[in-house]
Amino acid sequence: MSAGGKCPVTATKDHPWENSLGMKFVPVQNTQVLFCIWETRVQDYASYAQANLGINWEWQEPGFEQGPMHPVVNVNWEDAQVFCQWLTNKDQQEGRISPQQRYRLPTDEEWSWAVGLPKEEGATPEEKDGKIKDHYPWGKQWPPPQGAGNYC
Repeated sequence: MSAGGKCPVTATKDHPWENSLGMKFVPVQNTQVLFCIWETRVQDYASYAQANLGINWEWQEPGFEQGPMHPVVNVNWEDAQVFCQWLTNKDQQEGRISPQQRYRLPTDEEWSWAVGLPKEEGATPEEKDGKIKDHYPWGKQWPPPQGAGNYC
């Protein structure tokens, strides 16, 4: 496998592994997976869209201006699954990842580790809901501070 002379298993926070689209991946503590350091960008999804006919093109016109480095929007779970399979096939054929490796969406537990939430063995998202008091994407205060994001 090659991506800047590194393979996915040697990635570190300071030295991410880069795939064929230029997406950078780092390990997440307490998991066996690598996470991309940003959400799938418009330019990443555009590469997939250009290589495939018959996909949902709503992502191209979100109703606001977007550049190539912005996160792609208007992509549903099924679209994301097909993108992951396409990227897996592409990078396996190019020898960037092994036949045993694949791209996929993270599990709830993996997301919890990635964002630093405590592990609750066997808990479903519904069981976890509301257990972590006063913890929000922007911090611990309510309401969100001015400019924290679009939480309307």
